[in-house]
Amino acid sequence: KSGSKTPELGMFYSGCASRLKKGLEIGGIAAVDMNQHTAYHIEAVPTPAKLKGDYEDMTLVDYYASVIIERATSLYNLSDVLVVDDYFSKSNFINPLCEQTELTIVSRLRGEANLRYLYKKKQSGLGRPKKYANKVNVRQIDKRIFKMEHSDEDMIIY
Repeated sequence: KSGSKTPELGMFYSGCASRLKKGLEIGGIAAVDMNQHTAYHIEAVPTPAKLKGDYEDMTLVDYYASVIIERATSLYNLSDVLVVDDYFSKSNFINPLCEQTELTIVSRLRGEANLRYLYKKKQSGLGRPKKYANKVNVRQIDKRIFKMEHSDEDMIIY
């Protein structure tokens, strides 16, 4: 339904069309059954066309973080692991969830993720202390810092 009187009708990004399209959007929450290799739909949360009321000062990512935080107690009954799309691997989604819930978040990093090593060397004492060292090259990581957690024929996890 996409008539002119439809509530929450708005412009949303379509990955298939690679552009904004008029319509409705939902955020789906599902439970994944690892043994049966399937997901069971739990809830569809409509995406508001325009954030209003308590959500007025939020971005869409902030809004979705609040949706998960509101449902965290019921999600714990199923699992303490939350798997999200790479769209949600942003600090304004991850940080509130880590601060306000005990969910473990699993996500693929975004292509433009800016990974940096922490600066561990002795500070000179002049100016502002350095917080970060070089950027992480994911194709050639520093194996003195990252330890292998899992390895099989399909993947290596550090």
